[in-house]
Amino acid sequence: MALSLCGAMLSSCGQDDELLMQQEEKILAYLDKQSLDYTIEGGTYKVVLTEGDQSKRAEKGDSLSFNYAGFLFDSAPKGLFTTSWEGLVDTSGGLNTEYWSFEPGRVRLGDGTIIKGIENALNNCCEGDSLQLFITSPLGYGEEEVGAVSKNSALMFLVKVESIY
Repeated sequence: MALSLCGAMLSSCGQDDELLMQQEEKILAYLDKQSLDYTIEGGTYKVVLTEGDQSKRAEKGDSLSFNYAGFLFDSAPKGLFTTSWEGLVDTSGGLNTEYWSFEPGRVRLGDGTIIKGIENALNNCCEGDSLQLFITSPLGYGEEEVGAVSKNSALMFLVKVESIY
């Protein structure tokens, strides 16, 4: 499913098309190398690692709580930069977690309070789903530098949907 999202995303975000194409190519190469099945949800590459309760799917307006871990992504995941799972953190490498709450994320779908790439993937997910998300920079932090995330960075998130309410 090698689909370039470049054209649709460029008009809305102003992202350099060469950078976006490179990010997409690296994500697709990684997914292929790992033999991962994925879908594309609003531009986010979504791998369902474990399916949860399929009886209720999240939709716009629903509230969710979820645990997460965010990594920088170049050709593979590297550099944990945020997480709600305290057990994942090894501070011996100098990682500053002083401002991390280690609390699950909470969002109401459609309110725009989280990065677009995660919100895209949470729409239509189920309670208990474990996801691996690959997010190009326009759907992440774009031109912003946020903590350890430099501008125009592709990201990879692990997400576990805890509840939909």
